[in-house]
Amino acid sequence: MRPDHGGTSHLPGQYATLGLGYWEPRIDDATDASLDDRWLKLIRRSYSISSPIFDEHGYLTDAGSSDELEFYIVLVTPTNDNVPALTPRLALKRAGDRIGGAGIERNAKPLQQGVASSCAAIPR
Repeated sequence: MRPDHGGTSHLPGQYATLGLGYWEPRIDDATDASLDDRWLKLIRRSYSISSPIFDEHGYLTDAGSSDELEFYIVLVTPTNDNVPALTPRLALKRAGDRIGGAGIERNAKPLQQGVASSCAAIPR
């Protein structure tokens, strides 16, 4: 994710909150419970910030020089007992798509916008 503003420097263990609206399409055909009541609400989840090891050419990267944040997100599949809200929506995002996200903090901040720089869905 490439934030619209603010830096990308972070310490190990820090996280950021990502969010999308319930109005966003899902990759699966599951139905969210009480969707009509939640339609205009945001789904927010905290994700640990990952640190890339290699750059786009396969060389060791200088993590401090990047203008992007990287997250490891696993696509959670729905079950009879659990219908995940965020990961089936994140899985449809591609480079350049807008994603809501809070600043890099140990406590949540107001939602800011960012641009997905690269996305890959990994089924669980």
